[in-house]
Amino acid sequence: MNIRKSIMEEERVFPTLFASVTKRTYGCLFYHEKNKESHDSNHAILYPDRIKEFENMVVDIKSFYHEKGRTPRIYQPDADGYFAKHKQILESHGFTIEHYGKNKFMLLSDNNRIQSPKRLNINRIYEWDERIARDIYLPAEEEYIIEVVKSSLKNSRYYLFAGFLDDEIAALISFHTSEKGCTRFDYIETAPKHRNNGYAKEILSDTTGFCRENGIQNCFLWPAHQASEHICYQAGFRILFETEAASAVCGSIQKD
Repeated sequence: MNIRKSIMEEERVFPTLFASVTKRTYGCLFYHEKNKESHDSNHAILYPDRIKEFENMVVDIKSFYHEKGRTPRIYQPDADGYFAKHKQILESHGFTIEHYGKNKFMLLSDNNRIQSPKRLNINRIYEWDERIARDIYLPAEEEYIIEVVKSSLKNSRYYLFAGFLDDEIAALISFHTSEKGCTRFDYIETAPKHRNNGYAKEILSDTTGFCRENGIQNCFLWPAHQASEHICYQAGFRILFETEAASAVCGSIQKD
């Protein structure tokens, strides 16, 4: 199995976990009727080798999302410089190219070196719990993720773990298994009031152990920042490859 190929294919289609999809010959158009602000729930992905007329495709994507009252957004495919190559056409239709630097894809391939005190009561969550919103996403002003989690919980491939301090959720982590032969770690969150206490490290250590014990293989993620990368490295994740992260956005910019 080509693990890089499997990971990148899952990175394209992971929104099927929580969003609806309309398929085109050139790619997929994801959308969520109740969650307009979530970028991952509302964007297009492309398969460059299937595109016959790039400009016609751009017009189709723009029309699709405008009809649904959403900001048209296209995620760059796994081809560095792809949007730069088509910049003139994109800009002529009102799109702005946003660059985010490199995504470092890391694979769980080494031993866990985290030595953390056991302070959290970590349990798997099978159905929606209002404490997820109360303790994690509302204080962090990330309300748009609430609907993502609610929808994901309906899927049997989704795993959500919460680390409790008494009746409060101090940390949250989620991942899902893929038909592509890999496992994508989606979110690692700490309640704003409990940050900088090592709870993210503790719950990551626990859940990677769960994956190892239960034969959940080829776990991957890409850390959002250097501090997260350091924690993931301690847990046994190693950089496998890097890709250029970018999106093309038409119109108003919504919250990330």
